[in-house]
Amino acid sequence: MAVGTRARAKNNEEWRRQVGWLYPARDLHRRFEQNPREREGKPLAWWRLVGPETRCPLRWRRDLKVLSVYALSSLTFGLCGLAAVFWFGAPRADALLLCAVAVTSWQADVTYLGIDHGWRTLDTVLAVVLVMRYVALALRRLALASWAHGAAFPPFVLALLCFLRSQRSKDFEARARLQALWHFALQVSLVVLLRAESYHVT
Repeated sequence: MAVGTRARAKNNEEWRRQVGWLYPARDLHRRFEQNPREREGKPLAWWRLVGPETRCPLRWRRDLKVLSVYALSSLTFGLCGLAAVFWFGAPRADALLLCAVAVTSWQADVTYLGIDHGWRTLDTVLAVVLVMRYVALALRRLALASWAHGAAFPPFVLALLCFLRSQRSKDFEARARLQALWHFALQVSLVVLLRAESYHVT
């Protein structure tokens, strides 16, 4: 028992060293067959959305391509941020928030795919802030009968449905497709809302 405990502790320490804080070892998924939580057989509750835990097994990293629609769908949040400022005259805080989401989304969904990490917590927190900020804005404008803002809700609903389905994905291909759709549909919703807001302000 003691030998097994020491071996597990040594293995976990090596795992933490290989994972790092900015990017993991490139061959991490070859050095380890599973992440520590997978090895210990700890299931992730369906309601657990905020936290470092991932629903993706480590083996999915074998199918990950950095140059793919799935990966780029994270970075395009940054393009939405630039559009918010330069095309729609939004406050710089909107651009900063969207660019920050691009970074955390990339780190959580691409760099640390299949790895429990703090980047995932930060990504979830910023995504919640993003959604709450713009949903609140749309509802306020709708209360003032600004129907153009309401056009942002259909793609937003689609985004949420894709996100919820992605959490139940059984393979990387399905996960990648649904995550990309979640990102792109949310970005379309944001652009529609920002465009409506630019006309409302002017």
